[in-house]
Amino acid sequence: MPVVDGGSKMNLVTGYAYGEDSNINYGKTTWLAQTFPLADFYHLWRCRLKLWTVTGDEFYHFALRNTDGAGKPTGADIAHTTLSPIDEYWYSPGKWRRFDFGGFPGMGPGTYALVMSVPDSPQTWGYKARADATTPRYLGGKAWKSTDSGETWEEIPEP
Repeated sequence: MPVVDGGSKMNLVTGYAYGEDSNINYGKTTWLAQTFPLADFYHLWRCRLKLWTVTGDEFYHFALRNTDGAGKPTGADIAHTTLSPIDEYWYSPGKWRRFDFGGFPGMGPGTYALVMSVPDSPQTWGYKARADATTPRYLGGKAWKSTDSGETWEEIPEP
């Protein structure tokens, strides 16, 4: 899914342009997560993902979380941010949206998760993220899905 770049501040998701051939639904209780490794200490300050909505104007929520021994997102949010989908074109192939994290959280070496949710959505399917479902090339982490608002997670299998 993402390409990870390092630096004194980290631009977590700079864009995944290989084989963008699908999308994945999420919404009220259906959440998504993408894990990523850090080999050193970084301050994370933003992410970019290609998103769109087909149902409404509820805010996108993005959080950074730790992962457990199995690689699943766990625990409280390290950082959290929101962004309004107002002025988006519905039913589009999506557009790149930037989410900034306040406070530039410092994160040491380890594996972390970027959790995507829209908890105020009336449906579980009304928001979409672009994906590479055929030949994913991001080997640094795994994609996860929760159908109970992040209480439990299952790995989204590779094609």
